[in-house]
Amino acid sequence: MRRRLLSYGLAVVSLAVLAWIARSHLGELGRLSEVPAAGVAGLAALFLVGRGLGGLLIRIGLSALGHRVALRTCVMLTIVQSYTNLAVPRTGLAPGAVYLRMRHGVPYASYISFAVASLLIATSLVGATGSVLWWGLRDAIVPALRPELGAAFAAISLLAASGVLAPARLYALLPVRLRETLSAAHDAWLRLARQPLVLLRIVLVQLVTIFLRAVKVKVAFAAAGAELPFGLAMLVSVCADVATLISITPAALGFREGGLLFGAALVGIEPGTALLAAVVERITTTATTLVAGQLVLWRGLHDYWRGVDEEEAAPAPGGAPR
Repeated sequence: MRRRLLSYGLAVVSLAVLAWIARSHLGELGRLSEVPAAGVAGLAALFLVGRGLGGLLIRIGLSALGHRVALRTCVMLTIVQSYTNLAVPRTGLAPGAVYLRMRHGVPYASYISFAVASLLIATSLVGATGSVLWWGLRDAIVPALRPELGAAFAAISLLAASGVLAPARLYALLPVRLRETLSAAHDAWLRLARQPLVLLRIVLVQLVTIFLRAVKVKVAFAAAGAELPFGLAMLVSVCADVATLISITPAALGFREGGLLFGAALVGIEPGTALLAAVVERITTTATTLVAGQLVLWRGLHDYWRGVDEEEAAPAPGGAPR
């Protein structure tokens, strides 16, 4: 409970800090009514495609670990994860783990270990992508923010990779909870590494997901009236991804917006436009998550009660209904 209250408090503080930084540009939010419907629809569609890719990633990973789960179920789990994270940060894995254990016999440890390994791989790829973009677009980056950026991206990539690649004996130096989490992720990595084609598919899906998030950022800025070249949109998106990965607030509230504003400042985008783009993305993503999450939960409950009714109506061993 204390951790949950802390996350809510940090969300409020981060939003207050953003509001103070962008205080002279808050008037730009009056343009929300001018945002084209096509841009909002595009953001919603891209978010749902991203959930689909997340489901595909889960299916590939679980299959590699010996558990066959339908793609439809995996996509449902990613939507429930996003839905849950709107209220309670970092707990979106728990409902999925419980569901997979009860309905498909997937051990809790298998799902969590793969999820942590996948997150570390994704973080490493985000950092590596940022390093490549920093090198290729360094002339477009504001000079005052340029020197440390490349080093920061490289450090993020290497630290995340070391979470699964470090020799197992080094985990003994870590606190108990972190040691257990990283050791499980390391074991999942070793099992995946024995299947190079599967590991390649996981990396490719994650790279496509990074690309898709960049498209979403480009659409958000276009809806706010700024046409960003795709390379710059991808750099802004990577900054937002890093902020999202380190956040401990519900749905990365305040952190992702801060990452978008920071990335926009890197490439010289006017703060008011960046603020409007961040708010448009947040409103659209939240609304889409709520609608999709409610539909998934309704469908899941409907299927559950139908299964209970079928079990009760089935003949007992003696021939009479139960």
